[in-house]
Amino acid sequence: MDIIARKRGGVGFMYLVCALIGLILTASAFIDMGEMLPLLILGIPLTVISTYIFISYLALPYNVIMLDKDNKLHLPRGVTLALTDLLDVSYVRASARSIQYKWGSLLLTTKQGKFKYGYIADCEEVAKRLTDMMYRARYDSENPDFIDSYFNF
Repeated sequence: MDIIARKRGGVGFMYLVCALIGLILTASAFIDMGEMLPLLILGIPLTVISTYIFISYLALPYNVIMLDKDNKLHLPRGVTLALTDLLDVSYVRASARSIQYKWGSLLLTTKQGKFKYGYIADCEEVAKRLTDMMYRARYDSENPDFIDSYFNF
């Protein structure tokens, strides 16, 4: 199988560190409750949000989108799609403080519905490759005799 999209590795580590920092802030606030109330107010939401994001990151497999020899896409949770079932491929790069990262989210619109996957490494390149594959598969399905007629002059 050909790997089309992979999960970005460093993102999970970043959110794990944020969750640990939130736990440290919360624990230090419980030591002296009177003067450390701002740490508690900051630590609990940081811990909860970072832990939720980290768990959703772990739920996504490392190889998110794969292509088999029959030109079928294999997505997480056992979803299999033909390339001709793709209707649109879009992406959103992750950003923070006016800095855009190479990783981001990928949205696949298909005949079966929409599939959104986050934490995709090089999401722009993956979207371009999937879009190219989608249009080639569509063209090949509409013009099956093109290759034969092209080479038989």
